[in-house]
Amino acid sequence: MYWNEMPTTFVLPQGQNSARWTFVLSADQQATVAQENFDRAFDFVAVDDSEGLHQNHSRIFRSWVWAKGDVEIQGDLYLQKVIRGCLYYLYTSLPSHSVHSPNNQFYGLSPGGLPNGANNSDYQGHVFWDMETWMYPGILMLRPELARDMLSYRIHGIEAAFDRAAVGGYQGARFPWESAYTGIEVTPVICPACAENQQHITGDIAYAARQYISATRDTTWLSTPQAGTIYTGLDFFLEMARFWNSRAVFNSTTQRYDINGVMPPDEHAENVNNSVYTNLIASYSVHFARYAACLIGQDYETLVPDSWISQAQNLAFPFNKPKRYHEEFDGYDYQVETNTTDWRGVKQADVVMLGFPLMWTMPDDVRENDLLWYETVTHPNGPAMTWGVFSTGWLDLQQFTKADELFNKAYNSYAREPFKVWTEVQSGDGAVNFITGMGGFLQTILFGYGGMRLDVEELRFQTPRLPPGTTSMTLRNLNYMEMEFDLALNSTSVTVAVISTGSHPLFLNTTNPVEEIPLTSGISVSFYPQEFTIFAADDSNCPMLTAINVDYSTTKK
Repeated sequence: MYWNEMPTTFVLPQGQNSARWTFVLSADQQATVAQENFDRAFDFVAVDDSEGLHQNHSRIFRSWVWAKGDVEIQGDLYLQKVIRGCLYYLYTSLPSHSVHSPNNQFYGLSPGGLPNGANNSDYQGHVFWDMETWMYPGILMLRPELARDMLSYRIHGIEAAFDRAAVGGYQGARFPWESAYTGIEVTPVICPACAENQQHITGDIAYAARQYISATRDTTWLSTPQAGTIYTGLDFFLEMARFWNSRAVFNSTTQRYDINGVMPPDEHAENVNNSVYTNLIASYSVHFARYAACLIGQDYETLVPDSWISQAQNLAFPFNKPKRYHEEFDGYDYQVETNTTDWRGVKQADVVMLGFPLMWTMPDDVRENDLLWYETVTHPNGPAMTWGVFSTGWLDLQQFTKADELFNKAYNSYAREPFKVWTEVQSGDGAVNFITGMGGFLQTILFGYGGMRLDVEELRFQTPRLPPGTTSMTLRNLNYMEMEFDLALNSTSVTVAVISTGSHPLFLNTTNPVEEIPLTSGISVSFYPQEFTIFAADDSNCPMLTAINVDYSTTKK
């Protein structure tokens, strides 16, 4: 690190009512690079008493950050500031692609951003599922090159994931619950169940990588060794699928496959069998490995055998058929007394994540029952990202009053003045600055009110809707399969304005009226708010995904 000394005392000359002091710090893994960058920064400081440095920073931020991925809101200035704050804190924790020096290997995002880990606060800078599940999707749709950097950290640590699986007697890659520079398991001893049982993180990572391929169709990433390793993106998928295949055991009584001894996203359930969330995301991992192999012309039936697919389709899937809601795990029987301090309910969003972000298809009444029941039993002081998931669920069901209520709850109790810093829970405890909550909130904006649904071979939009109290919203510089576009929304129209296109011919389908419109650079298409789809003409013709066989039929009396 190189820095200039900051005075311990600041004295204004007599008759002068303002002055400026500038502190510069440069850090790198190589001393020569750190010194060179320090000298370059100081060149700006020397111009007009640091004004040059400030102006340059502002110019770069406008051109390389806000112009490359932003959300603009009219009608609610406070909400606009909160959204900008979320984007700012996430972007400034990620690598820059506009710097003088080449980027180093990226080592992941911690729930507290760039934290102070020396005093055991803010999760000590460790990387959890928070990065892939909560922070990643919004970054992917705005800045896919940064999303690729986030995946790079996981591939960089895949050897440690092989070791983690082998320790438990399993095959393939099992990623640790908490990791850092080396990629090994670093979960503190205060939570041994977290380290051993939070295995859904391997499915979360696979699902994020699936989203990356769905959004970019980056076959080069799939077929080329990544992050200074010998492993390709396809190897990444295959080894995570191999872990899940080795993890499940056949239950001769139910004729299903069980994944036992896990902790679901709800950390109050420390050791349970067949977490419905875990089993679904495990199934997704196996199915997409076959799809990815097909996408680059590999022998997918050999790489992902039919026996793996059959097992993935027949994982246990706890569903209470008489009450028509998904049980969190086998034997789920929470009874919560909310007037006591001994809270025995759900810590955070869990089962409700089946509907979003996992986009599991289910009858509307089942989705509604899940939302109603799990809101009742979820801790009211729980982590910030929880309530946006509920809001998105109610938006899908077109119950807008309920959606708006939970949307407001998703940020008003967590963002703190004056700099819109988020706390992990409403009481102000936990990690600060909690970028996990920010990432979840951005998903509520982009995927909830913006309506985006990233399917494997199309970008589908539920009817976009304005957030409460706003008059217009523009999702600036969205990315899909090399196309950059703006999505603008007001109360009477949706406009898709194409900035640039890539190698994939893309089309937009509307339903009222029924139209199929080629999307070319510079075209702008406006229509009444409705469902619509953007898709590529060059369909992959690869086997479409299925997950778990579930019977949702009603029981006749």
